[in-house]
Amino acid sequence: MSENKKILDDMTTEQVIQQCGEVRLPFEQVVTLLSGKLSVSEQKQLLTNLTTPGTDEYNLYQQGVAEGDFKLNIDLARS
Repeated sequence: MSENKKILDDMTTEQVIQQCGEVRLPFEQVVTLLSGKLSVSEQKQLLTNLTTPGTDEYNLYQQGVAEGDFKLNIDLARS
């Protein structure tokens, strides 16, 4: 098993979504990363939820985006 696969297996779906938001990974790639944990219907629902304001998945992704931007701005200010 690759190290990246092990890392993904150890993370919850919510953690994966939030960390993907931090690096602004496209929604389709988020679903692809989680495909081993989700059925086909769950993958389709996740893609819908990632693009639907107010859903938990949308909020987690957007929280990740905000945290990623925050970290980037801190790093830029320090350099």
